Amino acid sequence: MRVKQDAARPLMAKQCGQILADIHQIELAKVPFLGRQEAAEMVAAHYKIIDFYGFRLPALEWGLRWAAENAPKNARHTVVHGDFRHGNFIVGADGIRCVLDWEIAHSGDPMEDLGWVCVKTWRFGGRNPVGGFGTRADLFAAYEKASGHSVDPKQVRWWEAWGSVKWGIGCMRMGLRGIEETGIERCAIGRRIEEPLWDYFNLIEGRD
Repeated sequence: MRVKQDAARPLMAKQCGQILADIHQIELAKVPFLGRQEAAEMVAAHYKIIDFYGFRLPALEWGLRWAAENAPKNARHTVVHGDFRHGNFIVGADGIRCVLDWEIAHSGDPMEDLGWVCVKTWRFGGRNPVGGFGTRADLFAAYEKASGHSVDPKQVRWWEAWGSVKWGIGCMRMGLRGIEETGIERCAIGRRIEEPLWDYFNLIEGRD
């Protein structure tokens, strides 16, 4: 198993770029059932979530305010997977064989997918920024080659930072659901809310 993993890792960042290029080239007219969501709308929706729960945490509210003030505008619009990350790949010795969990696919800024796969939580302890296994340089170069579109690292960085804030809210919701269901696993996820917020502050201050 370890031999297979070692063979796959050097391939996967480039494969991510190629796969995302293919996803983002799906014609929107062929998937009219997908909802559309701009960056600013996504942030506003998450404001409503914490208001609904009455949950107040200064670090989280700072992250939401930063995200609202810096949200990308006039972005290219494509199909977006929405949860493109290490935990949703089936991998073999030849690298990524399948991408799972399409239930939150939507139309929006394609840089969202490139940022989400780099969120530190999804590195699972790996040192490299793309899923713990690869570099942004390989991801971006492969995406540009396959898609014919340039990657804006600053825009991807916003999505990566916002991804940590969004996952912080996800942890909150998981934890509250765990309390309602008396579920230890979800409660344990809820206790991790500070981790993605710490990742967010490190990222906007220039630390990976």
